[in-house]
Amino acid sequence: MANSKLGSDVVDRLLDKLSTDDQFRSDFQNNPRAALNSVGGSDAECGECMQTKNLASKAQFQQSRQVFRDSLLGESSQRIFSLEAK
Repeated sequence: MANSKLGSDVVDRLLDKLSTDDQFRSDFQNNPRAALNSVGGSDAECGECMQTKNLASKAQFQQSRQVFRDSLLGESSQRIFSLEAK
């Protein structure tokens, strides 16, 4: 994710929306690129996050926010990342 070009402000807005906003979550599942653009991530390339079929719940985003944030900012030791629920 280090090549995602997502700034910390964009990541924070994305995670805020994914953890609270039902309409944004629906928009993200239908068209991730457009949803990401709406929070300022117009140049982002994040691969797997653009192919989410089973988006993590709002509660999962809230509980694991720092893990998601670190991964989206490329600060995680793990390179493979998904916004999906397991």
